[in-house]
Amino acid sequence: LFRYPSQSINYVECHDNNTFFDKTTLALGKEAKEDEIKKRQRLATAMIILSQGVPFLHAGQEFYRTKQGVENSYKSSDKINQLDWNLVDQNQRDIEVIKELIRIRKKYDLFRLTAPSKIRDYIEIHCLETGTLVYKLKDLENDIIVIFKNNESQETIDLEGRYNLIFDGRKKSRRLLTKINIDEITTYILKRK
Repeated sequence: LFRYPSQSINYVECHDNNTFFDKTTLALGKEAKEDEIKKRQRLATAMIILSQGVPFLHAGQEFYRTKQGVENSYKSSDKINQLDWNLVDQNQRDIEVIKELIRIRKKYDLFRLTAPSKIRDYIEIHCLETGTLVYKLKDLENDIIVIFKNNESQETIDLEGRYNLIFDGRKKSRRLLTKINIDEITTYILKRK
């Protein structure tokens, strides 16, 4: 589709149409719990940040901006289109999660490959029966596993070696593992010891 990864602009929301928070609220219906919506948005944002290509984060995405369900807000008032800066204070912990993911992306070149041939050579993606994605990145210097867990079923993933859990979905971590037990909607990042 693209000649170079840098030609792919990856996003889950932009200035047009609903925000991810609004889309998820609509998809899950009136029974939607805010905590689940936020977990799903953190997961989607992590996928964008850690994917090959150029990540695009919409203003306010890191603190769950909403346009109050207005799908096409270009004619709407400031009340709908404004950034609610109170959400920054309410979601500071989640903003730190996004900052940490950006730091990890910048630290490891494997998240910023420049040629399709490198993507073919250095990356494997496996979709487990549960829908969990295991994204493996490996070159001569680093061996990284990213797990995108999109459900709350209990699963154990054998790691085929010793890995440090460097990100546990919320913060930096430094646990050494040979397998990982996961049961929540989040992102895990492991680096071979």
